[in-house]
Formats: sequence, C-alpha cells, structure tokens
Amino acid sequence: MKQLRILGLAGILSIAGVASAGTITLPGTGQNVSGGLDQNYQIISDTTGLYTGTLPGDAPVVTAQPAVWDTLAGTQWIGPAANEYFTGSSFVGTTVYQTTFSLTNPSSASLSFYVVVDNAVNIYLNGTEVANVGAGNNQYQGFWAPSLISIGSNFISGTNVLKFEVLNGGNATGLDISNAPEPSTLYLAGVALAAVGLLRFRKRRAA
Repeated sequence: MKQLRILGLAGILSIAGVASAGTITLPGTGQNVSGGLDQNYQIISDTTGLYTGTLPGDAPVVTAQPAVWDTLAGTQWIGPAANEYFTGSSFVGTTVYQTTFSLTNPSSASLSFYVVVDNAVNIYLNGTEVANVGAGNNQYQGFWAPSLISIGSNFISGTNVLKFEVLNGGNATGLDISNAPEPSTLYLAGVALAAVGLLRFRKRRAA
C-alpha cells in the first residue's frame, strides 16, 4: 500500500530536478539478475537460517512473497531465500546485504533512494549508521509502505560500502530498493512545476 507524502515545494523540486554531478544512482534490487541472483547486492551474513549459499554470495531474488509486501515499481525483492511465502514463526535473525560504488569527488556526493523491508533495517555507509527504517526496529512495519532515505555525508574517495542490516522478527524477510521516486511523488512534482510555470506566465502578462 502506498502512502501519499505531502512534500514542500522546495523538496518536490529537489527530487524532480536534474541530478547534479555528485548525485549517486543506486541500482534497484532485482534489476541485474542472473540465475535468480541479484548481481548488485550480496549477502555477507545471515542468522535466520534461510540462506543456503556460500557467504558472501549474490542475494536471491524473491519469487514467492507475502501479499502484504509493497513492491516498488521496476524492482524485485531480494532475500536470503527465493521462497518467502510461509507462516512459521521461526527465522528470527539478521541478514546483511551489501553493495558498493566508487567516487572521485566525495565532497559533493549525495544519495537518495526508497526502501521497503521486512521487518526493519539499519543502513550503514562505510561502517557508520546513516539511517534506519522500523521505528527503533521494534514495530517492524517497514514492508507496508516505502521510506525515503537521503544520505549527504560519510562518503569517501574510492570504493564506498553500503550495508543493509535487515532485522527479522519471524516469518518472511526481505529487502526492496528503488532509486526512482514513487508515482505519487512524481505527480506532486508535476503539479508543483506546473504551478511555477503558471506563476511565471502571469508575471509576463502583467508586465
């Protein structure tokens, strides 16, 4: 289920505007798949008991998932196992996913993306926690609607390591990431830009 976010005009224009040279494009999950595995995201540790591959290893793309999971447009969920459609109360634990990117000018870097997760996630950039989803990781409601993550610091020159520590309270677990705004955000951005254009047109006519 999507939640409509009410954004200020400045925030809308920032998201919808042309990306600056320092903006990083994070690959969405499930967009670079070979043999059922996401080539962009690796699992580096897992204590849920669901992952059966060799660590570190490319994350499986989820092919069977709970109906309550909100899948972001153009992406697929990844998880420690392809089949996440079960109702058992076991599988409590943590799965850590990792992706990397390179920078030559970290001082001007910025990174924004959407995430949905079952159940909660702590996000680390180069070893420092920079964000989390899941209300203190206690309510475990990260799979109902996407959260916007914006990172503007802790980048380094060279290879940067982005880790997602997914906490599972039982049953299914997985992660979904998108670098694109939600449709509702794009709609609001279009309305805002149209309003700006209308104001400029009225000013020209008044002059």
